Amino acid sequence: MPRINHPSYFATWLKEFGQVFKTIGDHDSGNISYGVKNKESKKYFIKFAPSQNLTAIKFLENAYILGENISHPILVELKFGVNCRDGLALVYDWVEGENLNEVTTTNKPVIMEIREAPGSPYSRFKSLPVEEIVKVLNQIFDLHVVLEKQGYVSCDWYDGCIIYNFAEEKVHIIDLDLYNKGPFPNSKGRMYGSSRFMAPEEFEPGEIIDNRTTVYHMGATVFEFLGRGKKEPEKGFRGSRAQLKIALKAIQDDKKERYCSVQEFFSEWLAAL
Repeated sequence: MPRINHPSYFATWLKEFGQVFKTIGDHDSGNISYGVKNKESKKYFIKFAPSQNLTAIKFLENAYILGENISHPILVELKFGVNCRDGLALVYDWVEGENLNEVTTTNKPVIMEIREAPGSPYSRFKSLPVEEIVKVLNQIFDLHVVLEKQGYVSCDWYDGCIIYNFAEEKVHIIDLDLYNKGPFPNSKGRMYGSSRFMAPEEFEPGEIIDNRTTVYHMGATVFEFLGRGKKEPEKGFRGSRAQLKIALKAIQDDKKERYCSVQEFFSEWLAAL
């Protein structure tokens, strides 16, 4: 994966590279992302971390390594990195679709941003036929089997990592910047992520984060999109009883009660289909 050294500032390189058509704004990590069209009218997604933000740089360095080593049909492809005078930029292919964590603004009764509002990408995705949702889940699980084989454990996995093209029924995965080779201890306490998807060990310092943590994330994803979430796993579940049983095992609080790997989880899941 090429890494370009540019002698000037990011803003200068960006202007040389192409025209910004969308600014996605600050991420929790401190990164700023852009949609950019180059001189040949090809679109790219560019993520920039300023050099003074060591955490943001660390995450993008991590993302660069993952992009070098992991290839999968639904993982947005990293094209190259750029070392600028004031930070690091990663350049990805641009994909068409909607982020499932995008919020919808409403003024009833007050102005609020609601993920679950009617018409939001999240709500529209959850209302799709079960078969279409399962097709997406299968691709997500397959990607995580590939990641697992390379030693990666998921971290900060949530619906904001998912872009869905409703017209073409295509899913794309982005922002796996915090995925790390595991197992490793929780040195943070509450780790990065959405509590809707997080495993118990991600809240406890010293607990081990490993493949069973990724299994939990995958089980929580099942309940997020086929039901009412992991807090009410059996209420409103739209999948089969076999799928429910498998997903319930995946989100057990006791790690020893979960599947030992994403591969084992996915094999059981496919057998149930």
